[in-house]
Amino acid sequence: MEVDKLQLKDWSKTTLDFYLGEVERVGEDVATSFYNQSDLSRVKECDLMIIGINPGCGCLYKDWELKNGLTPDFLYKGNPCFKGKDDKQIIKELEKDWNIWKKMHKMLKFSNKTNILADVTKFVMTNMVFFGTAKQKQIPSKINKEECAKKTQQLIDIIHPKVIVLLGKECRNLFVKLTDSPMDALETDHAVFYGYYNDTHVISIYHPSYYKYYTNVKMAAIGNIIEYVLDSPLKRIDKRELEVLLTKEINIYDVFTNNKQKEKRDELKMRIRDLQKMILKNCEKLSIFNGTVLCNELYTTIRDGKYVPSKDTIAVDLLFDENDCIIRLGTRRYVPEKTKEIAIAIDGVFIPGDTYLTASHWHVHAKIPQSTNNEKIALDLNAFIGKVKAYRDKEYPLNR
Repeated sequence: MEVDKLQLKDWSKTTLDFYLGEVERVGEDVATSFYNQSDLSRVKECDLMIIGINPGCGCLYKDWELKNGLTPDFLYKGNPCFKGKDDKQIIKELEKDWNIWKKMHKMLKFSNKTNILADVTKFVMTNMVFFGTAKQKQIPSKINKEECAKKTQQLIDIIHPKVIVLLGKECRNLFVKLTDSPMDALETDHAVFYGYYNDTHVISIYHPSYYKYYTNVKMAAIGNIIEYVLDSPLKRIDKRELEVLLTKEINIYDVFTNNKQKEKRDELKMRIRDLQKMILKNCEKLSIFNGTVLCNELYTTIRDGKYVPSKDTIAVDLLFDENDCIIRLGTRRYVPEKTKEIAIAIDGVFIPGDTYLTASHWHVHAKIPQSTNNEKIALDLNAFIGKVKAYRDKEYPLNR
């Protein structure tokens, strides 16, 4: 059913009047700037409406440069950042800077519905409260959030989307209280809730901007649930049906992911073995750890006129993360101060690691794209080992 644009324009005018009334009620030094997100003039038939609690940026109303130029269609036209842009430019803006859009798009990539968020006529992004703040907890306490949310409920009733996705607990609680439409947690994952309102399926999930643990498994499951309810001929779906789907999707993706990870690990093991054959014998020990780390050790402890292993051994390792081949330097004692001293002597700078593969007691000499061929990687590693050996021979000479 195509959206009635005249109703949307009327909604825009009356909602603007309401928000201006809120500003007058609480004061310009309390209220913040406000706006809607999607340009409603572009919406035709809405498959998906994404609702957050409030916009993630704003300023005090008294400092808002747009406050004197507000027209009745201000909320109808959506976020001011879209002004003057065509449909494709709006999508590019979302792809570049909008974390919520990017996370939702990734979820839908696991289904067959990615086209929805690439078409501004098919989706709407909006909020329960239009007053913008950096964090949702900063919404002024004097603002009547329920009354604000009633305006969003009116917007839902006009647009009549097929599916609503609510972002975050506060947004869900406000929606349930406002619409008197209960939502059930899916037993297989209490982060996902399902409900039904006015012939629209409603799904609630953790807010993508605040929840840091969205794995591919979880995003795939949510994406497929959205696809399922969009395509369902049923009005209200039994939550047990969705629980079965959620469990199935998680299990399928777990198997797929585990297989892909095993394939990648096997490929890396083979690549490490090939690289081992290309490394010059410039160190006392060359070995492979756990199949995936090429270890080069230069001993610094001397006993009976020979270099012998100890915890002060200098290590030059080569390993792979998701995107890069990493050459790292450290000591087997894992002392950052000593690593820093060696790194500065050789590279002129100490670059501490910042991932679980390269913790801060390592010096990251180089990150090389995984697409680089083995010959180039071996050339770089051999050159670096040569420099480390020259340092070791100078600082820890056999004949001293």
